[in-house]
Amino acid sequence: STLYIQKELQIIFDIEGNFGSRKMEPPPTSTSTKKNEIVFYDLETTVPAEDIIEFAAIILHKDGLIRLQEYQTLIRSDKITKKSTDINHITSQMVQNAPTFEQVADIIFDILDGRIWAGHNIVSFDNTHINKHFKLLNKKPPQPAGIFDTLLLLREAGFQSTTGNLKLSTLANYYGLGEEKHRALDDVTMNITVMEKYAFRLFLDGHINHQEESVQEGDETTLNDESKAPPKTKAQPKTRVPHVPQTNTATAASNSTSTSDEVQTDDSTGRDDKIGRLIESMKNKERIEISYEGPTADKPRGITPLHFMNNEKTKVKVLCHNDNKQKTFMVEKITILSDIDALSSILEKANLKE
Repeated sequence: STLYIQKELQIIFDIEGNFGSRKMEPPPTSTSTKKNEIVFYDLETTVPAEDIIEFAAIILHKDGLIRLQEYQTLIRSDKITKKSTDINHITSQMVQNAPTFEQVADIIFDILDGRIWAGHNIVSFDNTHINKHFKLLNKKPPQPAGIFDTLLLLREAGFQSTTGNLKLSTLANYYGLGEEKHRALDDVTMNITVMEKYAFRLFLDGHINHQEESVQEGDETTLNDESKAPPKTKAQPKTRVPHVPQTNTATAASNSTSTSDEVQTDDSTGRDDKIGRLIESMKNKERIEISYEGPTADKPRGITPLHFMNNEKTKVKVLCHNDNKQKTFMVEKITILSDIDALSSILEKANLKE
């Protein structure tokens, strides 16, 4: 899921620093154009949640997230309670001259209908209230081209283990954005900024080449905990020579009696074969047996490669079946074992080999 999230959000990082600096122009309204636009929106309601009392939206083009338009309006209600005001600071006096929901329904419909909807907890809250209020008017509710709920996305990514919870106020404090104001346009802006910063973190995790000296044992290196890699120690020599052409060992070429068809003597060719084997395993979602250079090089391990961590394909994210955890390995330290090697090592470990 993390890879999916990174691919969806990477464009947010591309315009960080320029967001909001462009002149606002009314967005085109053609159906084909709308499908390429994202509308981050937020509602404020009475407490209990009977009436919508504020609506705000920011429309972005998904290619570069250029801000096209923003809209905000208070909405008249006679059901504002003290508890409502305590939460969102909207008073009855503030909305007494505001339009009714019926008066702004067509504007809200045009903003939402046919675009990708985005927001924090919109699936269970905002979308529900939008549908309810349109149906109360016997109007057709707007329909999204897609839904991008930032709460669900961050929950799927396990980000609550970093922040404690996924409330927008918590996320804002985590990224140093100040307090959540519980006003619709402020919350929309804050939500976009939170996702920019989260996407930037994913971008860094996936694309910065850490110094390889700090990565010694692959199963100690994870996406979220690079700092805990063991200190640099002298790597242990490999204890076996693989019998398949996918592996890359210059020492095997000089010490083995295998033919040139069995062992690659050219480093670049051997690396290409290894990359190809990893890609094939990713496509087929298959398990392969490897050894990993380091103190545990003599212990085979089963992995399922998931995806490469950078464009150079020097690091790969894998599911390690030894402990059922996702880990990051250095590709150059991986030796892909043949079935014979893997079986031999397993028998050695069980003291069954004659």
